[in-house]
Amino acid sequence: MYEWLGLSLTLASLFMLHAALALLIGWAWRRGAGHARHLSGTARAHLIFALRVLPALLALSAVALLLPAYLIHEPRDAAEPVSLKLAIPAALSLLGLSLAAWRGLSAWWTTRRLVRNWMAQAVPVNLPETAMPAYRLPHPFPVLAVVGCWRPRLFIAEQLLTELSPAELSAALAHERGHWQSGDNFKRVALRLCRDVLTLVPSGRALDQAWHEAAEEAADEFAVAKQPAMALSLASALIKLARMAPVGMRAALPVHASYVTAWAENGEPQLARRVKRLLQLADQKPAAMSVASRRWRYAPRLGLAVWLMGLAYGLSDTEHLALVQRFNELIVHALR
Repeated sequence: MYEWLGLSLTLASLFMLHAALALLIGWAWRRGAGHARHLSGTARAHLIFALRVLPALLALSAVALLLPAYLIHEPRDAAEPVSLKLAIPAALSLLGLSLAAWRGLSAWWTTRRLVRNWMAQAVPVNLPETAMPAYRLPHPFPVLAVVGCWRPRLFIAEQLLTELSPAELSAALAHERGHWQSGDNFKRVALRLCRDVLTLVPSGRALDQAWHEAAEEAADEFAVAKQPAMALSLASALIKLARMAPVGMRAALPVHASYVTAWAENGEPQLARRVKRLLQLADQKPAAMSVASRRWRYAPRLGLAVWLMGLAYGLSDTEHLALVQRFNELIVHALR
């Protein structure tokens, strides 16, 4: 009974904290999304990603404190039975963790199979603008994608090599480097694993879509930071990509990939916003853009370091865990 109570308490706490935080952040995003539109694409991408993974991180942090507190301070001979009210959220939490694991494995398998099909048709190509292995392949969509989190490969549709001018191709490749420098492939996987109750309501879908849009704008900003004049070439490349995309078809793309997106599934308003933003960036000074880019470069690492330090501090003293155990007892008492 001692072990079942500890496991049920851990799972139920994870579920309830995650759901409460996710709903709170969804409400906050609905209230503040308009203000975030005034931020740069880089700042907005970092902000939205943090908001999206924060419920999972905080809930996992709480569990990392609740479980050792229970094991240290809960007497083995005094464990209470697991009530139905406690078992239900524990079961929902277990279901959610199973779905997250399934999403991760499904994404890995889908990407692996698609990349294997691409590699069967791909031909190595030398692109001086990129240091990673690059391949051209026949594809109905104007695909330009960096695939993989650890060993990236760049795939480019054959029509892009002929339809884009050298300046446009160089700008599009710089956009892809922006995705890679920001770790967007890893972030896509993290967002997929962190899907929660928010995805069942419009606020969750809005957060996901907002991050994808902001990540594209952030990669645009990276591409033109050192050469603002390249913004015009990138805007021209985006318009060409949109025109080359087959009408009424959806592109089958790897999950663990970042790509230059400009076709219809993103909608004309987003393409218009990006082109308008690129025209504005073309008039800015490289120094100012580089400072703005560096300002946000280390934000994710700093946030992760603060989170780990806070977690280590909470685990560093048994007195801290004794306070957490009181919270455990309150949960058990409330869910009798």
